Amino acid sequence: MRPATLLPLLLALVASTTASVLALQPSATIASTTKAAPASQAVGIRAESVAALEALNADSSTPWEVRWDSATGLPARIYGGTTEPLGTSPEEAARTFLKRHSAVFAIASADRDLRTMEVRESLGGRHVRFLQHLRGLPVFGADVSVHMDRSLAVHTVNSAYVPLHSTADTVAIVTREAALERARSAARVEGELRAAASADKVLFAKDGKAAIAWRVMLPARAPLGDFQVVVDANSAEVLSLENLIRHAEAKAKVFNPNPVVAMKNNSFRDGNDADNSAWAGAYKEVTLQGLDSSGKLRGQFVDATLGTLAEEEPQAGPYNYTRNQKPFEQVMVYFHIDRAQRYIQSIGFTNINNRVQRANAHGTNDDNSWFSPATKELTFGDGGVDDAEDSDIIMHEYGHSIQDNQVPGFGGRGEAGAMGEGFGDYMASTMRADLTFQRECVGSWDGVAYSSDNPPCLRRVDSTKHYPEQLEGEVHADGEIWSASVWQLWNKLGKAVTDKLVLESHFHLSPQAKFADGANAILQADKSLFQGAHLKEIKQVFVARGILKSSAKLRISLKDKATGKPCAGRVNVSGLQASLQVPAGGLLEAEIAPGAYTMSVSSFGYLTQDGRAVEVQEDQTVDVEFVLESAPRFAVTGSVKRADTGEAVSARIYVADTPIEPVQTSGSAGTFSVELPAGKYTFKAVAFGFRAAVLADVEIAGPRSLEFKLASLPPVLLVDDDDGAEVETFFKAALPAGQFDVWTVKSDGQLTDEGLLGYPTVVWFTGADYRQTLSEQDQALIKQYLQAGGRLFLSGQEIAYSLKDTSFLKEVLAAEFVADAASVRKVKGASMEFAIEGGDGANNQQYPDVVKAAGAGSREYFAYDGDASGSAALALVRSGAKALYFAFGFEAIDTAANRAKVMKLALDFLRPTLAERASRLAAIDAMRQAAPAIEQARWMALEESYEKLIAGELASASVAEQARLRDLLARPAMAKFRLLRTTGK
Repeated sequence: MRPATLLPLLLALVASTTASVLALQPSATIASTTKAAPASQAVGIRAESVAALEALNADSSTPWEVRWDSATGLPARIYGGTTEPLGTSPEEAARTFLKRHSAVFAIASADRDLRTMEVRESLGGRHVRFLQHLRGLPVFGADVSVHMDRSLAVHTVNSAYVPLHSTADTVAIVTREAALERARSAARVEGELRAAASADKVLFAKDGKAAIAWRVMLPARAPLGDFQVVVDANSAEVLSLENLIRHAEAKAKVFNPNPVVAMKNNSFRDGNDADNSAWAGAYKEVTLQGLDSSGKLRGQFVDATLGTLAEEEPQAGPYNYTRNQKPFEQVMVYFHIDRAQRYIQSIGFTNINNRVQRANAHGTNDDNSWFSPATKELTFGDGGVDDAEDSDIIMHEYGHSIQDNQVPGFGGRGEAGAMGEGFGDYMASTMRADLTFQRECVGSWDGVAYSSDNPPCLRRVDSTKHYPEQLEGEVHADGEIWSASVWQLWNKLGKAVTDKLVLESHFHLSPQAKFADGANAILQADKSLFQGAHLKEIKQVFVARGILKSSAKLRISLKDKATGKPCAGRVNVSGLQASLQVPAGGLLEAEIAPGAYTMSVSSFGYLTQDGRAVEVQEDQTVDVEFVLESAPRFAVTGSVKRADTGEAVSARIYVADTPIEPVQTSGSAGTFSVELPAGKYTFKAVAFGFRAAVLADVEIAGPRSLEFKLASLPPVLLVDDDDGAEVETFFKAALPAGQFDVWTVKSDGQLTDEGLLGYPTVVWFTGADYRQTLSEQDQALIKQYLQAGGRLFLSGQEIAYSLKDTSFLKEVLAAEFVADAASVRKVKGASMEFAIEGGDGANNQQYPDVVKAAGAGSREYFAYDGDASGSAALALVRSGAKALYFAFGFEAIDTAANRAKVMKLALDFLRPTLAERASRLAAIDAMRQAAPAIEQARWMALEESYEKLIAGELASASVAEQARLRDLLARPAMAKFRLLRTTGK
């Protein structure tokens, strides 16, 4: 092992939190079909793999990069390195590599466990695919592929190998016929299949064990799909269910390519396949090549006769049909697919989908087309504009067939699925790129039937979408990110180069590829085909799109001018949305896109430095050092008093955006003192039972004295905890004006018990955020507030989902999680009905939770109208506390009138009497007694402040309120509160 390689490897493990290099928290190789899993579910990297990778790096002239599989902690892909030529054949080289480095992937025996499935050759290299086997059976989804250059030097390995420490009996209890029936039931398949079903024995890996199973493939008509279903051969449990068919949502229209582009005219309409003299200019005379001698549209690379009725069968040429004749679409399918295959072979690829492509030009009346991985056939629909009239649609679907041929099973879902859709759109665009009219608009003829865009398009290949923040989780929408990236390359490098790079890159991918894998595969293809001549341009495109990280870096250091010691600070760099935080060690290395920047630095206690210019090149690390000069410091003193009486108040003083710890007032005068460097500051005084007072933009250029005057609390505290989503406007409009304070967690930070316990009622909302609805500190604070007799209105569509495995949900909110998404969006109860979609609400309810009451004092408050599985909202009355918990977002209620009515219902239900508020003193006293010794003084001050607060309200209370309070004070638990007892008399 080379000593120089160990430290960078360990540093990468410590420093990185992404999946593009060695990462401490790997990302899953298959994206979630619903929403992202909490970060806490990540699996750690296997130490044995790290050590083995270090040994692998020792044999490579360039370092290997890794994408980790979070399910196994093993590498899902290694790339970027290179070996010496390893054998005399691709399979020998691949097996030699895997034997030498089996510990990287935890492969027990490369000879015993891996069976060769395919050896392929591309223009730039050789590609060997294996499938893991155990006891003679394939392990489902456990493929390993090794990719090398033409000299047989390995540069990329994809692995879905699963270490299996326990084997299963290979005898199937469930019969093949029973498995087929179970699969049909699970996929809800009805009627005849489009082709024969298949069922093969496999092993399914789960938790390190292998279970005998049936892998069933159902090419179904209703519902349309190629359903791959894995059925446990012992229990008949469905272990996996996927629909592998490739769909297009709409059709593109083209002759060559389509009438819109050929005539440069967006006014064409389908007219139920009508044809007249206006269409004459859209037709182009072509020669159909490679036809067989049958007189039908069958030939060397295409069979367009699938599903054709005898009376609709084209006769021997010439095939001079118009769009109102059924054979016209068959001619279109034959010509464009045949032309595409001949083009692919003309640029050197003789083994990409080099077969007869079967296609049905009129396979469905729906506005839908698809490629079927089970039958390897293409089907085109006649809904709207006939899809086979548009070469963009034909090429899009043929693109799926191409990728499936290069990487069997490619692109079923997630980013791989989006890459498949994006490549289909790219294929459509590049095959007609010599025609410049609306070149970036895919399906401009098909789009006239449904698109409101101008010009009408199915999709575009010039999207500005950025990865990953504009991912939508839908493959067609996310495919626009991929198509736009490769289309940018097309414009930079030209058609001849880009088409070769994109097609070559597919050989290097696995079925579960990510966008970053696709980008790195294109980089590898450029190394193989063009000796890396275009690496800079390729990387620029994918870095700008967010798919790859820039190798350009800034290394920023901060140090004290007087002592030379490192300093922490904040560096603002022009063009970056967020500032860079330099830690206490005084050194930060940050990746940045190449370009020219202006930098400024601020560090607490030091003078600000502005205007440092720096230019960063690709593959360059630029060192920038700031030597900071101390700012003069001055004493800031002050006092905190009640606004109404002038009485001193015990409070904490916060200095915003500084490392200064909160300062506690002292003495009977409520004074404080803190020393600060010169500058502008925002001060906040927080005291239990009072509104926080803020003094903003206070200039400190010498000694300064401040005075805070605190007003009593309003009835409600509104806690804005929606992670910046701005749904607070719906709450503010529904609450009584001037009767509430707002605490915004994102900007104000974590709430404290002093800031919460004094409020009679708290309205807390989390919006649609699901990453961290309520933190552990939030949960502890809410629990304490309710234990003290508080009144809580809690709203958020993801709270139960994110907290379903915590004790907080059941023990504190008295709720139980039922389902992640209600089946309806209508809510009823409390003598009213409303919707949580439409209208002028937030319209943000993708996953409104379904819950049910759990424990004493909990009951249903609102129900989902038509969903009997659980409740929409719960009411809790327990031990003096009251709570309303909405499992949906209040902000989504459909009208302002309904929101106002629901808010009034909630506040009326929760509103405490003065006696009920005074009774909290007993709970607060119990909390004080349970607190550690170091906290006793703080809790005593809090208790005294609350007693004064209640006493101050007693004089203006009604006679009935005063009577209830006297009854309360007669109880033994209230005997110690002398001030209140005296005032109460």
